[in-house]
Amino acid sequence: MSAVSKDSILDLSGEGSPTETKLDRIVAHLSQRVTLGEWQEGKALPSRNRLAEEYGVSPSTISNAISQLQKAGLVHAVPSRGVFASAVDQEHSQKAVAPAVALRGSYVTAEEGQGSYYGRSLVHAIWDAAHEHNAPLILMPGASEHSRLTRQLCQAQGARGAIFLGRAAPEEAHELRAAGFPVVLANRPAAPTPLNYVDYDHAQALRDTIRRFVEAGHQRIAVIIPPTNILNFYDWLKPIFIELLCDYGLVTNFNRYWLDGHHVEGATDERLLEENLIALIRSEEPPTAVLCFSYSNIASVRRAEEETGAKLSIVAMGYHRAIDAKVSGFVLQQAEFGKALLKAIYRAIEEPMVFIQQLIPLIYVDKGTVLPPG
Repeated sequence: MSAVSKDSILDLSGEGSPTETKLDRIVAHLSQRVTLGEWQEGKALPSRNRLAEEYGVSPSTISNAISQLQKAGLVHAVPSRGVFASAVDQEHSQKAVAPAVALRGSYVTAEEGQGSYYGRSLVHAIWDAAHEHNAPLILMPGASEHSRLTRQLCQAQGARGAIFLGRAAPEEAHELRAAGFPVVLANRPAAPTPLNYVDYDHAQALRDTIRRFVEAGHQRIAVIIPPTNILNFYDWLKPIFIELLCDYGLVTNFNRYWLDGHHVEGATDERLLEENLIALIRSEEPPTAVLCFSYSNIASVRRAEEETGAKLSIVAMGYHRAIDAKVSGFVLQQAEFGKALLKAIYRAIEEPMVFIQQLIPLIYVDKGTVLPPG
């Protein structure tokens, strides 16, 4: 558990926004280190060669970064002596007092595995949003029996609020909230909750997809819920799915068309989803359209098509950029999500009893895969 520093930011520097270069991230990181006082006014920064080794780039890249810091007035060069930190102006001083926020949960570890890319990209989005405020972040990976998060622990680390990302112990968030400590979840819980949360508007995407399928003439629509290590994460969507089919007069065996990745002690079986979809396609009333709640399930749908000879209309969710979408689907607004999470936790810090439950819309991209049945 440590405040965001040169080491932790370097772990995050590999993947930024599509238009952001490695130089941009180095400039942003060095700017924060200067404005947060790692080098006091008049203190020399490490040599270009040392910084180049630290960031894993060439000395010329560091020289370019130093030039940008000079233009911003953050450092100044003294011939034959080196580069020194300048006095931080009033604007930077005001921005540097943003409250420190703890990031808690499985996404903070950025380990390889299910959902790891999504987790890393969300942490990047939060970091980018925090950089705009010159706001320090404190990384606190997932809970364990011996590292329970308490208000005292958060405050000892300098955190004034906590954002829970991915798989995290919900009782920790409830206990912190009960103790008056600001908390925001990055996932909407399956059951009604008094906790603050920000999440994507999955229900909006579900409604939009069913409408598009029905307008194209589909009457049997399957939904594939991906395996997830967040227990009951999608449970609240199934009643909405049933209600939508009823509203459109699509009377059918609802459960057959809701294909849910099962959860057993943290393990998930994606192959089971594919087998269930194949069996459903071979039934007397096969689906003609499929909504995948994760782009990772598209491969399973394609294999099911190949094995059965079926042709399905496909919509998927979870793309990070429109250009990445392989079928019609919904793009996650990562930058907006990161900004909304930070805005929510800052507001909760200012008003500890505030009640925030915000949903971020997903952007639909039409790749021409919503076709009439048959």
